[in-house]
Amino acid sequence: MAFDHTISQYARHRGCDEKAVRKAIAEGRITAVEIDGRKMIDAAVADIQWAQNTRARADSRKQGQKAAAAAQADDASYAALRTRREAAEAQMAELALAKELGNVIEREPAVSAVFTAFRALRDGGLVIGRKLAANVAAMDDAREVQAAIDAAQRELFDTFSRRTLPALLAQLAGQETAQQPAGEALEAEARETQP
Repeated sequence: MAFDHTISQYARHRGCDEKAVRKAIAEGRITAVEIDGRKMIDAAVADIQWAQNTRARADSRKQGQKAAAAAQADDASYAALRTRREAAEAQMAELALAKELGNVIEREPAVSAVFTAFRALRDGGLVIGRKLAANVAAMDDAREVQAAIDAAQRELFDTFSRRTLPALLAQLAGQETAQQPAGEALEAEARETQP
């Protein structure tokens, strides 16, 4: 038992007058003990005793219902907050584990690496016209021109998939490789193919 309320504190807790609390003690409807010359009340026990031993008036019943509803709302909001906090802690633990296992990558370096790789792919595609211009200018057949363009595009995408994409994936995985960093492979290829 925790005798932690004085008569005036318990009266405030009940939302009633001190006289009503003193009367309930005098009539034996609630229990109080004397500690260091002061009457002290265990609020939880006294609430139960009050409910069992006191005839309720209409207005006090309403106050009790309001207090019970407020307590229930407080309990519900505390439970909701606790659930949210526990869910957040679980998510943080899962994220930490995923990072430790290597299943998560940092966003900014990943975005930068992907941007660099695909910028190099774009740059490689932009030089195809200059690379093929002299050859296709002499061609009379549109099918030959289309075949030359298709071959150049195939070569570009093949180079991307063989050289740049593995380097990009290794970089995203945080692995050190002997290959050129993502993007540099295609940039080098684009420079080699420029007229």
